Amino acid sequence: GLLDSTILIITGDHGEEFMEHGRWGHSSSYNEEQTVVPLVLWTPGRDPAVVERMTSHLDLPATLLKLLGVTNHPEDYSLGRDLLDGSPREYTIMSDWSNMAYVDAEYKAVFPTSNAGARQRPYVTGADDIPLADERQFLQKRRERIAGVLTEMSRFTRRPAKSKTEGSQE
Repeated sequence: GLLDSTILIITGDHGEEFMEHGRWGHSSSYNEEQTVVPLVLWTPGRDPAVVERMTSHLDLPATLLKLLGVTNHPEDYSLGRDLLDGSPREYTIMSDWSNMAYVDAEYKAVFPTSNAGARQRPYVTGADDIPLADERQFLQKRRERIAGVLTEMSRFTRRPAKSKTEGSQE
């Protein structure tokens, strides 16, 4: 009877490419073979369903904490959405050791995250992984959304603690 009171999650942190694009493994590209993973979420009392819309691992905290009774809005602690409320996700962000990727139904854009790469233009493809001839098309269409993503991400940036002499009246 434990499953009647248990939330169960089965997923992977990445997919694997088996030479579909000339590579073996993962962490070399943001193509579907490397980024689309299965997710099984069992919650007591819910009927099974298949979800075809874009989701993200970012959605797991928002989903789980609500199931566990947290009443705060997910924006207080996450960039995710409740997977069980059915709301569509227009885009997601992904990252590896040295890049961040923005992915939506039309584009994929990879931004270097190192200081050395900060001045580089993003590598932009269509959703089909075919490089765009001119990434300015993406930047013109998604400028406001990318600025919004950076603002969202900065909400959770760790700031160094102030020393006792900084900003204190002691």
